[in-house]
Amino acid sequence: MMSQIIEQIMGAVTKPEPEPKAQVSDSDKKRSVDLYTCSDCRETYIMNDMNVCPKCGESVEPTPSFSELGITPNRRE
Repeated sequence: MMSQIIEQIMGAVTKPEPEPKAQVSDSDKKRSVDLYTCSDCRETYIMNDMNVCPKCGESVEPTPSFSELGITPNRRE
């Protein structure tokens, strides 16, 4: 009985730890492009920087990302 306990303890102590998942750096989290939405013509554009809608000339608003809204999308691994 004592030997079984010792074997369990030794097994727990010598068990290799699982490798941590890769950490995503802050620079990888930043998007290279943003989404902009025109409220007048209801168009969404993917651009680096945008102030006015090319279709109607009205100002556009940046569309928030999931992370900016505090939403974590479910991903299948």
